[in-house]
Amino acid sequence: MTSWRATLAFKQRGEGQEDGGEGEAARPLEYVRLEQERKQKWSNFMSNLEEECCDDDCAVETVRAKSKRPDGGGKMAADDNGREAVLADEDVGKPSNPGRKFDSISSLYMQQLRGDIYLGGVRLPVNETVPLPSASLPLTLPLRDWIEHPANRNKASSGCMGMGMGMGMGMGLGKRIDKGYLEGAAAIALSLARKLGGCCGEGSAHTRSEDVTIENVVVSDTKSGDVNFVVGRPRCGSDGDSPARDQTERSKICALGRIYYEMFTQGNPCKALTTKQELADASTSGANAFDAALKITREDDIRSDGRLEKRKQPRRISEEDSQNYYATLENAGVPPSICRLVADMLANQEGQGDLFRPDRSVASLADVICDLEQMVGDPNAFLHDSLLMRLEPVVQDKLYGRETELSQCLEVAEDVSKQKPVEMVVPQPVIMISGFSGSGKSSLVREVATHLGKQGWRCLQCKFPQEVRPRPLSTITSAFDHFLEDIMDTLENDDRREIFDNVTNSFDDNDMHVLCELIPGLSKLAPVASKTPHLDELSFSSRDANASKCRLHLLLGLLARALSSPEKPLVLVMDDLQFADMASLEVINSLVEGIQYEEIDENSATNNRGAQNIMFVCCYRNNKVSDSDPLATTIQQMRESHAIGLKEINLNGLSSEDVNAIVGDSLFYPRRLTRSLSSLIHQKSAGNPLFVKEFLNSLATENLLTYSLTRHRWMWDEDVIQMMAVSNGVADLLSGRLQRLPEDVLVSLQVMSCFGVLSKEILLLVNDFCVASDIASGLDSAAKELLAQLKADGSYDFVHDMVRQTVYTSIEKEKRVTMLKELADTLIVRTISGRRDCVLFVIVDLINRVRPANTIVSEERVCYAKLLLLAGKKALQTPDFSSALEYFESGISFLGDDLWRDEYSLSLELCTNAAAAGCSIGKTNLMKQRLTEVFLNSKCYEDKLDSKHVLIESLIVSGSVEEALKHALEVLDYLGEPISNNSDNEAVRDELTKTHKCVQQLPSLDNLPPMKDPRKIKAMVSLL
Repeated sequence: MTSWRATLAFKQRGEGQEDGGEGEAARPLEYVRLEQERKQKWSNFMSNLEEECCDDDCAVETVRAKSKRPDGGGKMAADDNGREAVLADEDVGKPSNPGRKFDSISSLYMQQLRGDIYLGGVRLPVNETVPLPSASLPLTLPLRDWIEHPANRNKASSGCMGMGMGMGMGMGLGKRIDKGYLEGAAAIALSLARKLGGCCGEGSAHTRSEDVTIENVVVSDTKSGDVNFVVGRPRCGSDGDSPARDQTERSKICALGRIYYEMFTQGNPCKALTTKQELADASTSGANAFDAALKITREDDIRSDGRLEKRKQPRRISEEDSQNYYATLENAGVPPSICRLVADMLANQEGQGDLFRPDRSVASLADVICDLEQMVGDPNAFLHDSLLMRLEPVVQDKLYGRETELSQCLEVAEDVSKQKPVEMVVPQPVIMISGFSGSGKSSLVREVATHLGKQGWRCLQCKFPQEVRPRPLSTITSAFDHFLEDIMDTLENDDRREIFDNVTNSFDDNDMHVLCELIPGLSKLAPVASKTPHLDELSFSSRDANASKCRLHLLLGLLARALSSPEKPLVLVMDDLQFADMASLEVINSLVEGIQYEEIDENSATNNRGAQNIMFVCCYRNNKVSDSDPLATTIQQMRESHAIGLKEINLNGLSSEDVNAIVGDSLFYPRRLTRSLSSLIHQKSAGNPLFVKEFLNSLATENLLTYSLTRHRWMWDEDVIQMMAVSNGVADLLSGRLQRLPEDVLVSLQVMSCFGVLSKEILLLVNDFCVASDIASGLDSAAKELLAQLKADGSYDFVHDMVRQTVYTSIEKEKRVTMLKELADTLIVRTISGRRDCVLFVIVDLINRVRPANTIVSEERVCYAKLLLLAGKKALQTPDFSSALEYFESGISFLGDDLWRDEYSLSLELCTNAAAAGCSIGKTNLMKQRLTEVFLNSKCYEDKLDSKHVLIESLIVSGSVEEALKHALEVLDYLGEPISNNSDNEAVRDELTKTHKCVQQLPSLDNLPPMKDPRKIKAMVSLL
């Protein structure tokens, strides 16, 4: 390549040039911010361009000056911020060389991107237009008339650019194509392709491509872009006709390309370039302005690492034609997306065999339609083709390849919405979606919720966290709480009144107290009559586990039904069920089955109607659930239940075409040109959507996938990508991304990985945990890297639980334990004056992951054990006996072997509560072990009373009534209420009669003073 050197000096536009002389200070702050962003984008754009066009023999220096443009010195071009690019003075007087003059880097479309134009020393503002007669488009007219109609001509501004188009087009370079005209022309082009594509099925070989001309096309609806052929549609020969040589799909594509060429150049017919002189003229005057200015020849090609290498390519006349068609279109102001499509369509010249046809030529009308559908569907991304967006992939947040599964979910929802008789028994619909990590389960659920929201459904969503153990049932209760807060802000008064009436009619005051304690947002919708008591005052009993759980399940089920109606059905989304605790699974199963008690028969009709208006959508990873897991048991019970209509959907890997859709949309590039890259990615990823996105980003990060600014195309090396090894799938790709992050951003992510979701309250407490920088700033930077996300409530979360898992495992084991312990200690110290329950359960979760072996100081062990005892008691009140037992057992482990000697009271309370929780969930052996420890180590009989009550209950449950009665009489005798074991039935009946008469003589039990004698209270508990 010829040696090339040019020094570009940029100067800042003077104050007041664009704002009418008021100066920079008069501009709005938002305007100044946007202008600075545009300047930075342009600077990055030029830097990338210079790097791309340099090799070992070329050196490019960039000098930025603030001086104004010198009169008569150097050629200029203005960027989108008003800065002027000036050639160095030593280059002005040198012989003419397209590569030495900056004004020859003047692709008209690039000038449009910059915002205004300098050519021949004359500045032409973007909004400067030549007035043309105004006219409105008629509804129907021939395509050629549509192109030449004044209403479309007014959309093109023209100016004297001092340069000709070349190749005898008779069209000045000053002509610019309006976005509105481009979008209208693209819609017409799509309609044309669809009309012609409709004939390319059976008998398509007899379609005459000679009829595909602009004279035969009529725009039947100028508003929508619908077209028709004047012959009705492209003529098809009879079955007996022998197809001519040009009656192939490629010839039709070429004919269609000629129509596109004339339409997008606004009336300039397509002229074949065949002679050597025409090819030479096109190469110098009409070729890509970047290639001409920088002396990039067609034998040069850009490698994926950004360097240039010589490649020997066979000479193909049609390839050169394609390149020059691209150049003429580009110089006419046509976007690269249209230039690329039309040039590739025209590469199918008649008389060219497959040997001499370019590899990039369009092979089917389906590809033409696909390209145009992308342009019409998202013109800003695919049609107008802003190059500044193309320097790296932009992965789209949309659902790919799950149309069938989405349709199945919506069909179930449609069936729920249908009106049914009240007396009709309908199975409760449940959709269970399974798949591997990253298969798109959450994306599918979000898409379902979006569609149902548009149809008037209400959506309650909860996502269970990985490893992190929040307060028992808090994931479900928080989902209800957030849902109620959202509807309070969005509902109209009539809808709010309807929900209020449903709630108040479903619950009494005591039930409302219970629900408002668990779901604070409910008190805003339907305030309770008196102050809500603490859970300690409520009638939950650890000794009556089944009644307590059933009551809570019933209340939540009634609340869900009260929030739904035939006009506003409710969908409950349960995501990542593989991480749900046992108590949450029990609640979900109870909600699905619709538990009802006989004592609320008057509400049964209402409940049945509510059940018909609720749908459950659940997701879980099937590779993380074994047959022995509680979730597997729950799902099997649903399969066997006649009251549940279970719809199971398993998500497999995406097809190669679906992967190609992700790649094409991420690169804003035609899908026909990304098939080879998508095929490689599909082989590596097995169609896993998360893997596809991460692998695509990794290719761009490692410069294996780059965008060529000179060729307006993405470049990659298939051989290098094929040799890439990814052993652990997404984890390897994510680990590579983490290693490239700044230290403060990585530490912030590691801190958040210890919590899973970093709530606003916890963030305020640990924001200064890192000495170098605050956590919030690091997470904001991580959000820009698409690793974290800021939620509406001010909390931070990972974009995917695989990201959280990779970040968490990236911390060395010893450092991880140290970080967990320091975070727990920080929260303990900063909340010592007052600690909310949500913070308490975060602390004990950190403590459980620290483990006793890593806690040496005895004071810390005791502190941790006390916190675990408190968490266990609160779990009993929820009630969640399984979690409570885990907390109690963890507290005992922190006290060690000498727990009774060093911490008697704490050990007594932990063992007694552990025995009670074990009794409630049927852990008989563990219960007996803890009871034995209490009976052996108690200092007095009174310390054994609570354990005696647990023993009595367990004996009754096991059927040992006589032994239970023996222990109960022993306790009552100690409490001063002896009862003879030899009393006959007549004596017992007389005693009960006397007691009944005494109670009847009392005016009201509510007015009696509360019992204060602790011994009498314990005696009553024993009797109850």
